[in-house]
Amino acid sequence: MKIDMALLKETISMDEHFLGADNPKIRIIQYGDFQCPLSRAARPVMLELLREYGQQVSFTFRNYPLLNLHPYAFDAACAVEAAGKQGKYWEMHHAVMGNQGKLNDDLFMELAEKLGLNDIKFVTDSISKDVHSKINMDFKLGTESGLTTTPGFFINGKQFHGCAADLYVLISIILED
Repeated sequence: MKIDMALLKETISMDEHFLGADNPKIRIIQYGDFQCPLSRAARPVMLELLREYGQQVSFTFRNYPLLNLHPYAFDAACAVEAAGKQGKYWEMHHAVMGNQGKLNDDLFMELAEKLGLNDIKFVTDSISKDVHSKINMDFKLGTESGLTTTPGFFINGKQFHGCAADLYVLISIILED
């Protein structure tokens, strides 16, 4: 585990979805792929970090769909971002990650229905230029920041190399000092 001097190319903007503190001591950005098992494995670690250190930490997820490995990664990101347009970003995020082994368009519609989303707006937003541009921009920023795979983590703008469990240990050490 190590912190790299490679810096994040763009900090968190006000329109990004995040969990945790509004003004945290530590900002964690994860670049992830909704079809990547390692991205899914990071989710419970992030949730535990937020439970334990929620007033000192914030967590932002950015899309980094690896289309050559995961054919539904981009569509899953579209579904999550479209749900966000109706105020259900994190609910859809968790639902998609929890159903990673069966991603397809029917599942996305089923999840949207379970979340009480307007289905016409959901479909329209899923294929919109706005949603596609957001996902493509996330991917571009991740690549420009040195990423080639998922998950990729940045802590306060510096790239972290290691697994999510190592990240949990590092954050706990930083915050307990």
